[in-house]
Amino acid sequence: MATSKKLSATLAGAPVTIHGDGTQTRDFTYVGTVCHVLIDALFRRVVDPRPVNLAFGSRISLLGLIPEIETATGCRAWRENGYDRTGDVHHSQADSTRVQTLFPVVTPVPIQEGIAATVHWFRAVTATMTSS
Repeated sequence: MATSKKLSATLAGAPVTIHGDGTQTRDFTYVGTVCHVLIDALFRRVVDPRPVNLAFGSRISLLGLIPEIETATGCRAWRENGYDRTGDVHHSQADSTRVQTLFPVVTPVPIQEGIAATVHWFRAVTATMTSS
């Protein structure tokens, strides 16, 4: 389950499915950081013939992500255990060498700040939709 699904489920009081034991790690990148990289690439005309992974070499377990979401939302996440997903990579952490070489001025947003900003955005969008 992607971070946005975990956030929206927590805000809605719906179950947050944890596949497997939850110790799997992922290297999350805040969407604002991705936008910063894309804008920087356009303005500086950065090109590279190879794909560039827009992750910065940090990782957090799925079980570690849930308390961060709870802190940012002020809501308890109702965990639901799910099956192990076939072919799921247990640990994922990007090598950030290329992205940092191509975009040295881009600083990744820490996970806590990214989640807090995403929660703020979710709430603003929800408020706008319900007031229409």
